Amino acid sequence: MASGNSFERMKPRDRIRETITLCSFILAIAVLSTVLMDLLIYPLSKFAVSHTAAFNYIMKDLFWIVIISIFALLLARRIYILRKDGFSAAEILRRIGVKPLTVIAACMLVIACAGIIITLLYVLLYYNYYFLYKLTGM
Repeated sequence: MASGNSFERMKPRDRIRETITLCSFILAIAVLSTVLMDLLIYPLSKFAVSHTAAFNYIMKDLFWIVIISIFALLLARRIYILRKDGFSAAEILRRIGVKPLTVIAACMLVIACAGIIITLLYVLLYYNYYFLYKLTGM
């Protein structure tokens, strides 16, 4: 194999050395990520058990506040960019109103197609036993 890659042209000892090096880095990263996640998750779970009401408030209410803030920030950024590009207020409103509607329509189309495919598969599998029964003549 003269035209193979550099890994194929190496001696077996060199291949083993590179494989051991790669495996040791993978193992070190796995141990490091486990330790770091334990350092993050343990205090969070301890807080969740000892202060349930506060944890529920943080997870439920602040989660939605953060999501709405992110969307508001993205909307403000989009308006700023469109204003900077010279669009009028009416054009900006039209663009901001039409874009989500097209995305929603595309999502509904995908959901409808998936529903049709699932329904066809269900009907096919539901009547499969009946068709096999008729084919065998029992």
